Amino acid sequence: MSDSSDDLPSDTDLFVRAVEHYQELVESGRCSDAEEAIEEVFELVAKLAEQDESPDWQLIVEAGEHEEALNYDGMEAAHLKRLALPNEDAWRAHHQLANLYVVLNRHDEAIRHAQQATSDARKYDFPVVTTAALRSEGAVYLRVGRVSDAERCFVEAIGVLDADDPAYRQLRAALLTLLANCAVHGEECDSAMEYLETADALLRPLQPMLSAAGVQSDLADWWATTARLRLLLGRNDEAIVAWQEAISLARHVAELPQCQGLYTQLNVAAMLHHYGQCLLKIGNDNAAQEALAESRQIVGDLGLPPQQHCDS
Repeated sequence: MSDSSDDLPSDTDLFVRAVEHYQELVESGRCSDAEEAIEEVFELVAKLAEQDESPDWQLIVEAGEHEEALNYDGMEAAHLKRLALPNEDAWRAHHQLANLYVVLNRHDEAIRHAQQATSDARKYDFPVVTTAALRSEGAVYLRVGRVSDAERCFVEAIGVLDADDPAYRQLRAALLTLLANCAVHGEECDSAMEYLETADALLRPLQPMLSAAGVQSDLADWWATTARLRLLLGRNDEAIVAWQEAISLARHVAELPQCQGLYTQLNVAAMLHHYGQCLLKIGNDNAAQEALAESRQIVGDLGLPPQQHCDS
């Protein structure tokens, strides 16, 4: 007779079931129930992390400790060590190095690792992984002003996803928002508006899920791109309102327990920077300087060089 514990599901099985349950709730529009379900997902993620003794995970933990200490050389070294491992998830290490090099203003290295992440991700033949890598690569291009390259990545990424699969609703919305951002850069207002309207229809049902960092972050990006479009259209007062919405959401995400760290704080700083630029363009110099000063303060407190932004 087998031990009854052999019949119990593993933590990995429980995690997979929890994620599937969460997705089902989201797809059926039961956002309040989904909010509760995602808490179970977070708990299982933490439990699985504690059990993970793989060299790759230990280096991820080491990188996280260096990040907390604002030791960016240590972060870089830990992620580079991951690339020396026989690691099927090498694309993730390249992705994290690309993110780090962007904020260190080492843009050539950021682009090289973002491109390698996409190349490695394609080997999975798994839509979400390929899409995530393409989205990240495109975001790097957008950050350094290579808008046409960014747009190419976002178009390919959205084409990888099954348009009829509700599980990809949020991811499609995020990519549409990024395409809208590219359109704003090209002053293609009609296209930008169409992308944003479609993204809005996908994201708005998810808005009540306040603890879902990805949803709230995507909403912040939607408002930021809407602000850029409104400024381009000369709707200055509405642009200010949209930037304030974006900043409020970015602050909310940065304060979530599972998201407190380097990149969410930098996202707040970036939002404040762009808001400040918007205020300068419409002649509100005092408010602009206040926003820009706070942005610089956040970056300085993180021990980083002044951030380079492609302003729209």
